[in-house]
Amino acid sequence: MRKLHTRPTKRRRVKAAVVLAAAIPGTLISAAPSAVAAYPTTPFELHTDTSQMKGTLAWYQRTIGVDYTLKTSSCVRVFMTGYTADGATEGPNATSTSCHVAISGNAAIGVPGTPASIRICLSDVTLTVCGEFKRP
Repeated sequence: MRKLHTRPTKRRRVKAAVVLAAAIPGTLISAAPSAVAAYPTTPFELHTDTSQMKGTLAWYQRTIGVDYTLKTSSCVRVFMTGYTADGATEGPNATSTSCHVAISGNAAIGVPGTPASIRICLSDVTLTVCGEFKRP
């Protein structure tokens, strides 16, 4: 007659530990996306006769993230200014002059409070084009 084990054998304890270890990471991974805050985004696009800038604005607590692509067949400079709802700003942010390039980049535009809008200007030798984009 076989003896019944009242305590788990070493093999059963190891198997239980493996199952538990495999279950825990799955729980943590599935919980992670809900913990990440979703920030609103806005696409933008500006053109001059010789330049094009387009990208995405991400609206954070005190900054505006700007991911962009700039293509130009002349020389151009970009100015970006973030504003709060009451018009407060930390002043314009400017890129260095870029000539005859196709580049991608990003910038973080500081705002002295919750950002409500951003003004982006493309300025080349003959023309300045600006666009104002509001937080959704």
